[in-house]
Amino acid sequence: NGSGPADLTFETPSGITQQTGVRLPWTDTEQFAGRAFVSISAQNMDGAGGDARCSITVSGAQIAHNIATGAAAIAECSGET
Repeated sequence: NGSGPADLTFETPSGITQQTGVRLPWTDTEQFAGRAFVSISAQNMDGAGGDARCSITVSGAQIAHNIATGAAAIAECSGET
């Protein structure tokens, strides 16, 4: 979530994915069995500033949340499911 386009990097058991110039808000849903490490970073690409926000929710419970403010700021979230 955030105020402008963002560059995203996210990691799941399937691997690491990068996307550039993503319009926010953005959501992804992953399904996998067992425990796993997951992470996401969102870099604010809005040259005017603003913010980038990330969160990870597992089975309805938020396990990570972060906010970064300013041009090129990076919000990072990670956790174990």
